[in-house]
Amino acid sequence: ARLKINRSQFIEAMARRSVECGVHYIPIPDFTAFRTAKRQVASLPVLNDVACRTVTLPLYPTLTLKQVDFVSESIESVIKQNVRKTR
Repeated sequence: ARLKINRSQFIEAMARRSVECGVHYIPIPDFTAFRTAKRQVASLPVLNDVACRTVTLPLYPTLTLKQVDFVSESIESVIKQNVRKTR
């Protein structure tokens, strides 16, 4: 299901729940090296669609199961509050 909010709004909603998310996976054609080299890149609509909706969740060695549960519950809450209704 698609959400009524975009990635930035999702990240903000998670931050309000004290869960810091980020954007760490940028499509290669968006890298500065590709843009400055003016390389021709084929149209990649699936890549662009997925890239604009991908977020990085908290992940580190000392993350406890309690914290994992909290992150999971926060994601579920944001999704439930923002899912688009189907007709």
